[in-house]
Amino acid sequence: MSLFNKNHHKLIFFIFLVLFSNNTSAVGYSKSQLQQLAINYLAQNLKELTNGTRELSALPIDPRISDKNCETELLINSVNVQRSNRQSTIQIKCLDEKKWNLYVQVKIMELAPIVVVNQNLSKGEIITNEHLITKQTQKHLIRTQYLNKAQMYTLLGSRSKRNIRSGSAITYKQVCMVCKGDRVTIFASYRGLSIKTAGIALQDGIIGQNISVKNSKSGKKLHARVIGVDQVKVSI
Repeated sequence: MSLFNKNHHKLIFFIFLVLFSNNTSAVGYSKSQLQQLAINYLAQNLKELTNGTRELSALPIDPRISDKNCETELLINSVNVQRSNRQSTIQIKCLDEKKWNLYVQVKIMELAPIVVVNQNLSKGEIITNEHLITKQTQKHLIRTQYLNKAQMYTLLGSRSKRNIRSGSAITYKQVCMVCKGDRVTIFASYRGLSIKTAGIALQDGIIGQNISVKNSKSGKKLHARVIGVDQVKVSI
């Protein structure tokens, strides 16, 4: 083999190395992949919740925007443009020769459980475990009077003061363990002795609440704590 042929083969080999060793193949990203990248970024950068759960979802990307390719690592950051604390704008950048950037809107939904009834309740109906469930609800829709899972047990044995539709959040204003006008048993204890007498409730109340009652025998008005269905206790 001539010297020319040897050098010729070496030159071809050198060109091959230059062309293919420096070529970085572009990575393709579909719109759904870009949306997921934005969601993942935001999930990693939001503060952890002390209670409840959080759901993130990306809003649709303009259908006129095509899928993207990039030869370098994507840069992702949060933009200060926020319509509210329930939505964030995430910027995705590619810095290769065909530079591009894309904005993805991510919806932030924070949820917490509230107590709801899972069947229609009629006025005066006694509430049991079978009537109640918890439902994940957006935090900004939760009113202060709504009850959480830890408070569910306080409703058991109470009565509905009105008709309540299935799926509705239930509040203390809608129920009473002792209802105004009910005949109640008044308990008292004194020096180890237990006393009970009949009375009439002058106010609605649930377990733990203090209400006014009237002793049926003496007609005396008393302040008593609700301890159960149609049961109150007075301190002597």
